[in-house]
Amino acid sequence: MAPPIRQPLLAALACATLCAPAACIKPKGGFAGDAPVQRARYPFLPERIEIHPLTRLYTDPITDEIRIEAHVELFDDQGDQVKGAGDLLLELYEETGPVDGLGGERQVERWLLNLSDPVENAQAYDRVTRTYRATLTGLPDRVRDSDTLVLRAQLTTSDGRRLSALHRIMR
Repeated sequence: MAPPIRQPLLAALACATLCAPAACIKPKGGFAGDAPVQRARYPFLPERIEIHPLTRLYTDPITDEIRIEAHVELFDDQGDQVKGAGDLLLELYEETGPVDGLGGERQVERWLLNLSDPVENAQAYDRVTRTYRATLTGLPDRVRDSDTLVLRAQLTTSDGRRLSALHRIMR
């Protein structure tokens, strides 16, 4: 048995010998900047975006203005609805191809929501449908009777990922 003064020294040496290799092992999926570790730290990050079927084109009964009520859902990697942060870009296109508008498109309008701003995020989030809801205005009269409108939503997350979805607008 070692003298009493050597016991703490031997214990420290044993710990350093056993723990040092563990400190050099790269975590599964990479280091802090890597996406899998980011997901492990924040498991409810949005992984997918969809435009909800509640999205619709309508005419405001008071102003007779054409509007779109857009509902956008965010989902984590388990398929559950989540909130998110980043820039949500909504773009409306009119398909211009020869058959049912297929083959070409013309951008009609675009809107940007800053979901990184806590106030704007809270205002846009509908707690009942668990979607981000935006009333899109400023549409030209020609879209009133169009059957070839497509809404595109693109979320650029605060970590730089881009999630997007398309939805044909039905009257």
